[in-house]
Amino acid sequence: MFTAKFHPSPTKNDTDLASAISGVEAIGWTPLHQQSEGAGLQRFVSLTFRRAGA
Repeated sequence: MFTAKFHPSPTKNDTDLASAISGVEAIGWTPLHQQSEGAGLQRFVSLTFRRAGA
């Protein structure tokens, strides 16, 4: 398992967040949990992944 903190761009409507998640999935990790906090430039998303098949 691993957790990552991602700061999405407020102008991209979370397309950069979706791209980041799909990039991690492409190397064999499955998202388990996603939690958003803050707003605007202070917004971040905590992402938790586990190895696929584990």
